[in-house]
Amino acid sequence: MTTVRNRLEAGRRRSLADLGALRALARGPVAAGPASDVELMLGRVLRALEDAEETLQAAIPPPAGGRPGIRLLAVRRNRLAGLAEDIVAARRRGDVPATRQGLYRFHALATTSWALHTDVYARLAGITAPALQTSAS
Repeated sequence: MTTVRNRLEAGRRRSLADLGALRALARGPVAAGPASDVELMLGRVLRALEDAEETLQAAIPPPAGGRPGIRLLAVRRNRLAGLAEDIVAARRRGDVPATRQGLYRFHALATTSWALHTDVYARLAGITAPALQTSAS
């Protein structure tokens, strides 16, 4: 049976390829055109983050005061979802600077979110967890 930390790490690893590809796209020539490839990668990263939240919710019983750490993760994921929509819209209309800026922001926020998942798990479970490596390159 996999542990919560192992499931979080597996989700992070699954999203690294997409995060790396998105960052490479931001660094290279960003052409206008169909946004389906970008939309697919963004969606996979968001789904992995959502799965990680669900893993945490299932693993940690809520205290009487709620779970502010898990709420923080949900708020960050919602912010990333809005940013993903903006990136796709910018790509479709051919706005290269907005696409590039959005991709960089998405990469930064998503990689930080993975570190937060580990930290939230450690705090809610009352353990010390080693930090996950957040670099996608």
